[in-house]
Amino acid sequence: MTGILRRDDAEEAIRRYPIGIIPLGDENNFARGLLNYKGDPKEPKFIAEAAMTVVKHKMTPSDLAEVTIVENDSSASDPVILYIIDLINCFATF
Repeated sequence: MTGILRRDDAEEAIRRYPIGIIPLGDENNFARGLLNYKGDPKEPKFIAEAAMTVVKHKMTPSDLAEVTIVENDSSASDPVILYIIDLINCFATF
């Protein structure tokens, strides 16, 4: 997500290239909330269902937040900009 949003044409790219979520982590809270999945997040069935939502072009709009990390020391490097997808709603579902 951060890579797409750092592009010069980010506004167009985010509309043109939908993001697919394939849950390969430990908890996969975002993907579980997005797919309304109540089972074990490590089950192959969960990964397969997530992959099929990508293949079938099933889309769900999601909120996006920009976070800028700034060092306290003024001689430090440039601020780091990160993007977070729907973090609040993701954890509110569990």
